This record gives sequence, C-alpha cells and structure tokens, in this order.
Amino acid sequence: MRPNAPPFLRYCQKLIDKAYNYDHRPSDHSASNAPDQSSVTPDLIASNFTLTPKMTIASVPELTNLLGTEPFESFSRIPASKGDYTIPIEGALGNSYICFHPEGDYHPGQQWSAGQIQHIFRQKNNGPIQLAVLQSQSVHVEDPFSDFWGNGFEVKLVSSKFVDILKVIEMKQVAAHTARWAISNELVVVVNLYSVRRTVEPR
Repeated sequence: MRPNAPPFLRYCQKLIDKAYNYDHRPSDHSASNAPDQSSVTPDLIASNFTLTPKMTIASVPELTNLLGTEPFESFSRIPASKGDYTIPIEGALGNSYICFHPEGDYHPGQQWSAGQIQHIFRQKNNGPIQLAVLQSQSVHVEDPFSDFWGNGFEVKLVSSKFVDILKVIEMKQVAAHTARWAISNELVVVVNLYSVRRTVEPR
C-alpha cells in the first residue's frame, strides 16, 4: 500500500482488493478508528448484524447430525472486519477460506490451521455465533515458507484436500480470511491476509 511499492505488488494488491471487495478510499470512519482484526470480537460481529442484514438459511441435516440437535439459526454470511465470512454456496468462495486456532482463542502471531467454513450458526436464541469448518490436511514435506513467519508474513504449505470431519469453532478462534494459491493438484499455499496487511502497513 506504500506509494513506492514495486509494480508487481501493486498488481497483486488490485487482485486481492477485487477478490475481497476492499475499497481504499476514505470513508466516514478514519483508518485509525477502524477496528483491526485483533480487536474483532464475537460481540462486535454480533452488533454488526444491525448494519449488515443477516441471511438466514434453512438448516441442513449434516449440521443437525453434527450438533445432535437442530440449530436455532443458520446463516449464509456474517460480517467480518473486512467483508464477510460466508459458506461456499454463497458464491464468493474466497470468503469461506479462513485460518484459525483449532484448540482455543487465537492471538496474533500464533500458529494457525487453514480451513474452509461449511456452516455458520447459533445453537440458541442470541447465543454465540459458531462455525463448522473443514480443516486443511497437513503435508509431509518440508515447508519452504516456514522462515517467513519470523518476519511476520504468515504463510503455509498445506494439502489441497480437507479432513473429512467437521470441527465446530467459536469466532474468537478465527484469525482472518486467507488467500490460497494452488501450486499443484496436491499442494496449496495459504496466506493469512491479516498478517499481510500488518506487514505492509507504514510504520
């Protein structure tokens, strides 16, 4: 985002902005007042429902079987810090790809797992929003991108396949959207988009 950025990076920025419908023009809220990903809480997501219409969908047997009961509400999309988190049938497939901490709350800089949202739901009226995700399978090869983490650029090599079992997570476990680049039929490079934004911000 710096004016002296190389032309190739500016080209990549346009592609990512187009994919996530991001507008760099000033809005009514200054960038300094906009919440960053680390301050996005379940309460903030829930309060955004008053600003972005929630799209309630019929529940599906797969989710009911997973929970052991019918969910109170199921959604096709919910607001995120930039854009929306969606399920795959919503059309914007990239919005369903996320990175998350599988075992507890996510904190910036922690290791994360890549995955894809399959269902967005509440189990009871006004209950917390939860996600059912498929986690990317790990690969048994040396990750050539692991050295980038030390410089704040969080990128991983994962399998193009997902595990077969859905995992239910809370919103506080979600790190951010991810960008995915398939380098072969079996391997995908996954980037934490929030870490990219953090890395390129002027200091």
